[in-house]
Amino acid sequence: EGFVRVALEAMACGCPVVTCRNSAIVEAVGDAAIFVGEDDPAAMARAMEVVLEPERRAGLVETGLAWASRFEWSDMASVAERAIAEAAGA
Repeated sequence: EGFVRVALEAMACGCPVVTCRNSAIVEAVGDAAIFVGEDDPAAMARAMEVVLEPERRAGLVETGLAWASRFEWSDMASVAERAIAEAAGA
């Protein structure tokens, strides 16, 4: 899945995100997701119940859309291009 793209794409599509606090996911999704423990199936089940509650789901969708709008793929591509060019020139 590389660089939490799937979570950001889900948010951009209006899908609530339930995830774990591992890798760069925390920085990538901010407070726009519900976090559960990697080895906590009960917490995952509770989180899935939360996203079924209309008011909570609407809040997660709104927060996720706002968060995801901060990320533009063209910006990411430009940053990657500069990094590659710098590395190739070094």
